[in-house]
Amino acid sequence: MEESNDSHPWTKGIEDLIIKLASDSEVYKTLHEKDARQANINHNRAMYVALALGPISGVIASIGAVMHPEENKLFPIAEIILGFLSGIVIGSIKVAKFDEKSTTHKIASAKYTSMISNINFQLALPPKHRDDPMEFMKWVERKYDELLIQSPLISTKYSKTCEDMEAGKLPNLNARFNSTISKPVPTNDTLKYEINRLNNI
Repeated sequence: MEESNDSHPWTKGIEDLIIKLASDSEVYKTLHEKDARQANINHNRAMYVALALGPISGVIASIGAVMHPEENKLFPIAEIILGFLSGIVIGSIKVAKFDEKSTTHKIASAKYTSMISNINFQLALPPKHRDDPMEFMKWVERKYDELLIQSPLISTKYSKTCEDMEAGKLPNLNARFNSTISKPVPTNDTLKYEINRLNNI
């Protein structure tokens, strides 16, 4: 690790800016985790409904055949309705792409985790052993902007949280990032581990 350039010393202002970006990233990470979890729940619910409608439709068709459908039109109508609903549910699963949404949100959350871990690692070191503050600040800002652009849209039900974050109304996380920690610099293995962790949510 390169030592800081004397012409660019670490200052409280730079640390506060980096901590603010880390705090915002922590919020986005949590929101992406929630969206990933919700998309996974929606996908499972739709799959269970689709799986249930098929057998139920078959049972009703069998009952209708025994009950003389020419005399009782209720069972054929119910069979048609259930078949129609089953098609709608299966179509909604393909169109909504719940599984794909869950995966993209998990990846976004893992990337935010990687960036936060990098910041944690830098701030845990004594200033003289940290990277050049200007270069690190540029890297954090660039990474933060890239994540905002590349990450999937967060659900509108969390828009109030994002507005509060932009207005500085969320709890400050300075205590967390100023605490004594010992973390390695995140690698691709860190991302893979985080994605596996999120898959088990």
